[in-house]
Amino acid sequence: MGSNELATSALEAIYEAAAAPVHWPQTLHLIAQSFDAEIALLVCEDGGRLTTIPSASKQAIDFVAGLNTHRTLAVPRALAVRRQFAEGFHAINDFHICTIDEIATLPWYTEFLGPRGLGWFMATRIPSQSGRLVTVDLQRAKHKGAFSEAEMAHFVSIGRHIEKSLRLNARMLQAESVMLAMSDVLTRLGCAVFLLDHLARITFANRQAEALLGKAFAAVDGHLIAQIPDQRQAFELAIARALASSLSGRTNKQLLPVILGGSAGVGRLVAHAMPWPLNARQVPFASTAALILVCNGSVRQMADPALVRDLLGLTLGEARVASLIAAGHSPREAAVSLGITFDTARTVLKRIFNKVGVSRQVELASLVGRLILPDLPGQ
Repeated sequence: MGSNELATSALEAIYEAAAAPVHWPQTLHLIAQSFDAEIALLVCEDGGRLTTIPSASKQAIDFVAGLNTHRTLAVPRALAVRRQFAEGFHAINDFHICTIDEIATLPWYTEFLGPRGLGWFMATRIPSQSGRLVTVDLQRAKHKGAFSEAEMAHFVSIGRHIEKSLRLNARMLQAESVMLAMSDVLTRLGCAVFLLDHLARITFANRQAEALLGKAFAAVDGHLIAQIPDQRQAFELAIARALASSLSGRTNKQLLPVILGGSAGVGRLVAHAMPWPLNARQVPFASTAALILVCNGSVRQMADPALVRDLLGLTLGEARVASLIAAGHSPREAAVSLGITFDTARTVLKRIFNKVGVSRQVELASLVGRLILPDLPGQ
């Protein structure tokens, strides 16, 4: 494989490692080969502790093992490297740390690198948002000569790609964590939840929602439709209004619930189509535009305020007021129940209206629905 092909393969591997970090050893191996080096190491220093990922070769693995058994040589060397990066260098080689005469006499070179056939070093710093020192280090055989200034400049550019890959991986992990947390919240609800994108395609369905597919609902080319033909038009209109409200960012006063089911073994259901909050359109919900909340229409209970908070992005105090209003209480009754003044209850209610995009109590009741309902068909 030629040098250009190696460089291209290394770049491709760097971004593949963002999605699958298990590939980093092989990626580092390709990076080392593209610089005619024997070893590549991804090194992270955090609070004095070093985490090192070696490239995928026996020589690299033995090198890292040797660092642990020759700490009296490795630690001073690591500190010297750290000092150079602290001075602002983007990349360094042996001559940033010692002179040509010292290379011939220092124990690091004569006792550690020499017996391994190694002699030359280059490293680039990878910017880290956490403030930790992250570097990629290369070790080249003695007979191949020192790394040149041109190679160092190219290595800095490779480092930028590695930085992007590591940040992508961090964002993917964060997105996965957020998705798992939201999935847990939506699964704990006693009702079905579908998330739709701007084209009305399903992007998420909790366990209860999946149980209704093939019964009250169907997924056709990824789009959510009512299973019973006579109910499809009203349901599609409700979704269209929610998506239009999401797109415009304006409150749609016609976001009313739709009655579904009632046949084919499915009880009476109430479906609420509502725009996905703008402040929730972050990874992994950037493409989400509407939320479809489907509740059992035969039971009425007050929603759990903690779940109302998580679902609608309210504070716990606001969620308590919203839950009481949705359960049919007046603002004055809610105030008495919560031990607050009537004026405070009205102020909180206005704040809730602004946050969730409604203007009347009946709309809030429709929006919140009955969030904790037992005996959902399919459970």
